[in-house]
Amino acid sequence: MKHEFISFIKEELSSLTENKSIDTVLVNYFDEDEKRKINYSDILSNCSLLSPLIDKFEKIDSAFEQEVCLKFSINEIYKNQSELEKWIVQDWGGISTHKSFDTLYLSKDAQKFDRISSWSKISSFEDIKNNVVYDSKVIYSLNWLIYKYNKLNNEQEKYLVQPSGRNKAIVLLPVNSIITFENSKKLDITKRGDKIYGDIFINKNECYQYLVEFIKMLNASLFKNMQINIPFHAEVINMDEYPFFTEMLLFKMADKEIFNDIQNSISVNMDMAK
Repeated sequence: MKHEFISFIKEELSSLTENKSIDTVLVNYFDEDEKRKINYSDILSNCSLLSPLIDKFEKIDSAFEQEVCLKFSINEIYKNQSELEKWIVQDWGGISTHKSFDTLYLSKDAQKFDRISSWSKISSFEDIKNNVVYDSKVIYSLNWLIYKYNKLNNEQEKYLVQPSGRNKAIVLLPVNSIITFENSKKLDITKRGDKIYGDIFINKNECYQYLVEFIKMLNASLFKNMQINIPFHAEVINMDEYPFFTEMLLFKMADKEIFNDIQNSISVNMDMAK
């Protein structure tokens, strides 16, 4: 991954957040979301392994600190407990699934794209220094930034395959449609499945590892030399060592700055002259 590519993404994120300190921006995203904080008191009781955390979390005023504290708290007790993993997917992740968790684990072990939105949530708590959530909003944000980089620099960086999502921003202004329209001459509609897109997108089963490496590099640059204190944790946290901070940032920016940037950047012109 080229240094100038990462630098471009970093500069774009800084510009979209009005060049404010990126750690302050991230904290504000969560602390302005009162619903996120209130929900924790309700959902922690749904898992016997996490219910002891309720009193602790009720003493934390910041929704951002709650989110980060949860990452560290679960990571410390994570030992492949099925009850905890189901809580991560269903209660924390909001994915109400009736599919077998056995098949989910098979996809997780092989890092297959199938059910990646679910199994990557488990992975993100299992190893908080290396793994992140492969979320549709995160990919939406990244693909738009990759598109801008390619367009402005005449480059051909590949895009990540975006899982389906229900967020209004993703549905109203789908970045995938912008990408395929831009590359319409490369599409081969005689092919089946993903082969239609040729080499525009990264292979589905290689997307997760690519995202992890991408986010780790970007996170190290975005949060370089930034530290925070987390309630009930003695150690000071070096933010550049934990890629979930950048994942959280991209998630929160998707239907705010990224959506607005697409609105302000894209126009459709139709030449009806014959």
